[in-house]
Amino acid sequence: MRNYYPLIQRATTLSMRYDLIGLLLLSSSVCAMDTMEWSFQTLQMIDMMQTIEIMDNPKYEELNPIFRGRTDGEVYALFLTGSILHYTITNRLSGKYRKRWLQWTNLVSFGFVFHNHKLGVRLSF
Repeated sequence: MRNYYPLIQRATTLSMRYDLIGLLLLSSSVCAMDTMEWSFQTLQMIDMMQTIEIMDNPKYEELNPIFRGRTDGEVYALFLTGSILHYTITNRLSGKYRKRWLQWTNLVSFGFVFHNHKLGVRLSF
């Protein structure tokens, strides 16, 4: 008899990913984020999906101790919290500090995404 639990678990994970993408798109249109904040949030979404992929694939090892040993739901919650925190900080900064904050956080996020991609982590839906 075939065990369907892994298939159901994978389908649930994919459903959550689509829900989160929809939530991000909805929140961005409602909040009218500027381009650099939108860029950061998009990079965070990609990094989150790469992190889940790393955790689901035994050929990769998650190096960030914050995510090691977590469930998919906990990873989603951590990334969502980080995104909300980033958005809040961004909106409280003004002028050159806001611009620098967005430049550096985008650069760091891009570095994580690029590093994962270089290792061979690919996103699948």
